[in-house]
Amino acid sequence: LSEATMAGWIKPNGPQPDWSSIIMTRDPGPATGLNVLGYQLAYHWNDDSGSWSYRGGDMIAEDDWTFCAVTIEPDKATFYVNGDTGAVNEVTHEPVLWNSNVYLGGDGTAGWVSRRMNGALDEVVMYDRALSVGEIRYLAGFRPPLVAAFAFGSRALVSPTYNVPTVNYTMVLHDSVESVQYDPDRGYGYEVLYPTDSPYGDRSGYGVFGPFDDSPNGRNEFPDELPEELYDSFIGAKSFLDECSEAVMGDKVTPCPVPEGIIFRVDVPNGLYRFVGAFGEADNGHAHRILAEDGGSGPPENIGTNYVVLVSNHDQSQYDIGEIAGDEPGDAVFARVGFDGKIPPPGDGVVPSPVFVDMDENGMPTDAGANSPILEVTQGYIRIHQLQGNSNDNPNNSRDANGGDIVILELWKID
Repeated sequence: LSEATMAGWIKPNGPQPDWSSIIMTRDPGPATGLNVLGYQLAYHWNDDSGSWSYRGGDMIAEDDWTFCAVTIEPDKATFYVNGDTGAVNEVTHEPVLWNSNVYLGGDGTAGWVSRRMNGALDEVVMYDRALSVGEIRYLAGFRPPLVAAFAFGSRALVSPTYNVPTVNYTMVLHDSVESVQYDPDRGYGYEVLYPTDSPYGDRSGYGVFGPFDDSPNGRNEFPDELPEELYDSFIGAKSFLDECSEAVMGDKVTPCPVPEGIIFRVDVPNGLYRFVGAFGEADNGHAHRILAEDGGSGPPENIGTNYVVLVSNHDQSQYDIGEIAGDEPGDAVFARVGFDGKIPPPGDGVVPSPVFVDMDENGMPTDAGANSPILEVTQGYIRIHQLQGNSNDNPNNSRDANGGDIVILELWKID
């Protein structure tokens, strides 16, 4: 192993013998584990003195439950107490061969009886990678707060969020420029991009947003009941760039050069964020690329370096799995973003019903369940870039140059 996480809950019965072990392995392999000396946390890695001689001062509670963890990376070990980051031992950690018995509550072998703890353990775990701060806090019992939740389109619905039913979605209604334009008083909305002076030509027919798709976008494909009705409308980008270069045709990651798009801004507290969302359109095979950026300004081509990809390139026309009878492939197939079991409303199974393709931490399709990336926000707001994707299966001159359709978006602060 070149990385690892060892963690668990401990309740000591008085001071612990030096080198009491929460989790430990040794013989025939090198000593590796998470330890306690009195009430102070310590660790072994590869039986290296740079690990077992380190004292960072992180303490567990006396005679009470404490969640403690250590993450190992090639260049450091990081301690955590009750989800908070503690001491960091910045030394080289060579890979360890984890091929011995694993012991809980003691060093295990007969030669180390004195290193058995006196107390209780619960939910002791080990991972073969260094967990993130958010993942550590989740194990420690912290559940991320829902900071904002939006549903987009033309319908004035009252709908509880799927993950926090006591909170309703904020409806971003698609009935005028003023209704969707960014307003600092409410802290969300679409930013003004191109009016008539777009480098791509006159966009005055699309209002001050340039490529903003100002059609009603009320599709009426699903039953008029929640949650399906949420998926009948969306807000998306519209473009006149009908051609992709041959270099990117068939590339599932790279959108067309200088893709046009629109940007939804949400003001949020700084911190670490993950996302839940649904992106797509009920009755057309649009292609979608969705990015989340820490701050930023200007049109899509000005995006900085601090962003994550929620949807890399979801080309609906590639999926012949929609349930709307008689419609084209890709209809009713939505890209789904989520994490830790949190997903947008799945529908109640009544046909027709939305169909979902899960996105991984890189915005690529996955069969392992939706796994949102983590964005560190330092500028006090997030910009969601809704870009047209690369419609891979259509010839250049018949590509449907629309996309970036956003249906549902939830922002979760995980730190």
